[in-house]
Amino acid sequence: MVTRRVLNRALLSRQLLLDRSATDPLTAIGRVAGLQAQSPNPPYFGLWSRLDQFALADLTELIETRQVVRVALMHGTAQLVAARDAPGLRHVVQPALHDALLATHGERLRGAPLTEVARVTRELVEDIPRTIADLGAELAARWPDVPVTSLTAAARTEVALVPVPPGGTWGAVGQPAWTTLSAWLNHPHPPTSTVADLVEWYLSAYGPATLDDIRAWSGLLGLSEIVEDVNLRLVRLRGEDGAELFDIPDARLPDEDEPAPARYLAEFDNALQAHDDRARIMYDDDRKAIFATPGVVPGVVLVDGFTQGTWKITRSGKSAYLVVRPFAQIPTRDVHELTEEGLRLLAFAAPDASTHDVRFNSR
Repeated sequence: MVTRRVLNRALLSRQLLLDRSATDPLTAIGRVAGLQAQSPNPPYFGLWSRLDQFALADLTELIETRQVVRVALMHGTAQLVAARDAPGLRHVVQPALHDALLATHGERLRGAPLTEVARVTRELVEDIPRTIADLGAELAARWPDVPVTSLTAAARTEVALVPVPPGGTWGAVGQPAWTTLSAWLNHPHPPTSTVADLVEWYLSAYGPATLDDIRAWSGLLGLSEIVEDVNLRLVRLRGEDGAELFDIPDARLPDEDEPAPARYLAEFDNALQAHDDRARIMYDDDRKAIFATPGVVPGVVLVDGFTQGTWKITRSGKSAYLVVRPFAQIPTRDVHELTEEGLRLLAFAAPDASTHDVRFNSR
């Protein structure tokens, strides 16, 4: 039987949160199955919390040299992934993205053939990278009877788009210009990835997990046949609640008593959102607080591997403050550890500030 605490330690270990890794950022991004990139800065925080040595310039260089890309994948959310993986991943999730587009915008898009919207989008952004607003204006000129929000949704769904640097890099402001993933990567060979590849990738980064967990993360249906495929050789386990869990062969399961250092998770961090049952990392009351505002996932503090509060960096003059808002009283020893870790985070994120301070404020 696999207890909740074992699942917690397994998740932290595979997400490089149990022990910081000495690996390079590009390898780390692949090992954790990508990083949430709803806005430019969170992937930088995500790597800082996972790696022994990491500087802002390390990730910016990977983005600028086209080794990693920010592209809409699972559920249409922006993910930062290795460029070599991106075309295959997008190919696998594309049917689910297409179905979601039709469910939301299908009626409003009746006057705009999706194949034609995709063709025009490619021509426009591969000719000159454009902001979504500019792209929408061009598309609206061709299909004036279709809402522009539906047209841009179709463009972003039917065509894999990536922001052109400085879009997507640390501190980027304003609307980025976009081009196609294919053009940005110099039109690579057609992807050969499969749904089975995606399942293995997920389990290597988030397993053991239930079938519902895999569905919740990927947005894909019909996965029962995939996990039953003998060629995958998936291991079957049983959770303490009786749920059937799947895992890749020979994957390590840490001891449930293995120490879990205090960690600051980035906004939208995938470690918080990659399962249908999130009890392996957060309590029910915490979940309500973390996801209180639709479309917003704050930075979260982990103590003993579980959510214990939220955090945010604020600036005042030449000073930078990391404000922690605990969900409940934090033991003194953990406050000391969070303070030390928080000061290191401030040194990373706000090196220009003359003073750094970590503050614990109740709600």
